[in-house]
Amino acid sequence: MLKGPSFAGWLYDRPGDRLYGDADVWVAPEAVATAERVLSELGFVERPQPFSAMAGGPWWHANPWVRDQPAAVVDLHHRFHGAIAAPEVVWTALSAHTEKLMVAGVEVTVLDEAARCLHAATHAAQNSNRLSKPLDDLQRALARAPMVAWEEAARLAAEVGAVEEMAVGLHLVREGSAMAERLGLPTERPMSFLLREEPLPPTTGGIAWAAELSGGRERVRFALRKVFPGSTFLRAWAPRLTARPGGWFLAAVGRPVWLVVHAPRAVVAWRRLRRSG
Repeated sequence: MLKGPSFAGWLYDRPGDRLYGDADVWVAPEAVATAERVLSELGFVERPQPFSAMAGGPWWHANPWVRDQPAAVVDLHHRFHGAIAAPEVVWTALSAHTEKLMVAGVEVTVLDEAARCLHAATHAAQNSNRLSKPLDDLQRALARAPMVAWEEAARLAAEVGAVEEMAVGLHLVREGSAMAERLGLPTERPMSFLLREEPLPPTTGGIAWAAELSGGRERVRFALRKVFPGSTFLRAWAPRLTARPGGWFLAAVGRPVWLVVHAPRAVVAWRRLRRSG
């Protein structure tokens, strides 16, 4: 379990002061299909957002699952946000930095303090232009966690490919900038942050994702998923159209045309971001 109860008990004198509306659950790469099946059996329905529904991008990390009765939301994570190493590498590294916590009478596995420091920084970077709570969490973590925990967090970041994202998050607050300097973290802004910093033409994120992938074969597979994304993405991408009779066919045919129309402006925007990063 990520954030939620583990952050509340760690960062707040009164854990009830940190409110949260969903449960962030991270599962091993090979367990994603099983977790989705269990959630479905429990009455949850996947409700992906258009940006996150495209599997394969290095920054796509979770999809929400929602149940109306009794009301509940589970954010099912298949990656650790900000870590661009292979999911298996990230899972192995961070699974070695866990501890147990009792939540509502049930023992769950949560990240240990060093891994929580890393998560506090990457989560702040992820939500830098939207939410104040991640920044508050980060400031509290900087005030409470010892230097040895932050040093181990930086080592973990290097192991899982999250150094740049950790640095971005830390630089969002004054105390974090000082910590980043002590840890010797870079000052460059990663592409994942630049994509969230301003409104951009559609498909800019997809082009940036493809550029991050290694090897032509991976990029071809990713391009095929972009052009032929499947029903889950099409439902999130064109909900009104797919709800109409024959809408699935129109959405599937229209998707490649839409990409061709928007790609030129997206390429220009991506090149500008690379120069400014």
